[in-house]
Amino acid sequence: MADVRLQQVKKEFGGNLIIKGVDLEIKNGEFAVLVGPSGCGKSTLLRLIAGLESISDGELHIGGQLVNDLPPRERGVGMVFQSYALYPHMTVFDNIAFGLKLAGQDKEAVRQRVMETAKILQLDELMGRKPKQLSGGQRQRVAIGRAIARESDILLMDEPLSNLDAALRVRMRVEIARLHKLLGSTMIYVTHDQTEAMTLADKIVVLNAGHIEQAGSPRELFERPANTFVAGFIGSPKMNFFDVEVSTSDEQGVQIQGKGISAIRLPFASTGGTSRLTLGIRPEHMQLTPSNDQHSFTVSNIEYLGNEIYVYLLPPDGTSNLDMNFPVCRAPAGNELAIGDKVAVSFSVEHAHLFDGDGQALPRPGVTAIEC
Repeated sequence: MADVRLQQVKKEFGGNLIIKGVDLEIKNGEFAVLVGPSGCGKSTLLRLIAGLESISDGELHIGGQLVNDLPPRERGVGMVFQSYALYPHMTVFDNIAFGLKLAGQDKEAVRQRVMETAKILQLDELMGRKPKQLSGGQRQRVAIGRAIARESDILLMDEPLSNLDAALRVRMRVEIARLHKLLGSTMIYVTHDQTEAMTLADKIVVLNAGHIEQAGSPRELFERPANTFVAGFIGSPKMNFFDVEVSTSDEQGVQIQGKGISAIRLPFASTGGTSRLTLGIRPEHMQLTPSNDQHSFTVSNIEYLGNEIYVYLLPPDGTSNLDMNFPVCRAPAGNELAIGDKVAVSFSVEHAHLFDGDGQALPRPGVTAIEC
């Protein structure tokens, strides 16, 4: 079994707590993606699992075994680094074979394992080349090959696609997804790109300032974010947030209104007397209609993307703040809106999200979390 379990894992550097008591379980064969902004601790957490950094407190179990004090080579993990870390003077064959030779494996067994790995990664015809003769995507495949050749129970990847151009990143995402299905191994993947997380993961773990904000399936995090941080991080463009006030609250829900948001009743649980909330609407769930009302939004910019447009809005008072950061609507490319147009915003009740003063999501009565 290649499951990973962290219990109250902490990491301290120079008196600063970087990882702040993380509890996480990754099942055997699962593809888990750690995401979050720069400095949130995702790469540090990966290095703790790999054994490249020591755990300050807590327990790390791999395959049911406590591994806090085990060296990296005895943990059954393979690591793929962001910088490829290939030996420039070695051929592709020797780079992939390096770890096997170091372990003292038989020469013929090494050759057979390397060629099997090369076939999986479609590197058969490149075995005699050196890294400088390879493209970025080919180098990354060699780095992955070196990790999987050792038949590691767990494959760890630290932002492996960040050095590639956009087209190569898409191709390599497909390759990594194919590799996971082919091998069936447990994979833990670090990225700051939420698109990679959404397309690759069985489980997404959103980190912020050294702790986990939410962990779950891509669908669960997209449709039922636990707080404004997750709601704003998962999705592109990010969720729009509007300050609203509660006018009435009862067992059937709450009635809210705000700048540019007409009074509307939403089926959320009672706010416990809270008068100010945050309304969240994703760009694809907003509809715009022409309006000359004094509470209308103003179109401030339009981005044409071929099959669709992003329409950026100024609130009714003509100001913007960092939290609002210009609401944006995703609309069909055939829309005839123009900069300066006045528009009203509408949305379906089922697509609305409400968050309390601490940014935590309010529950919908009778609605439970989506199963992973």
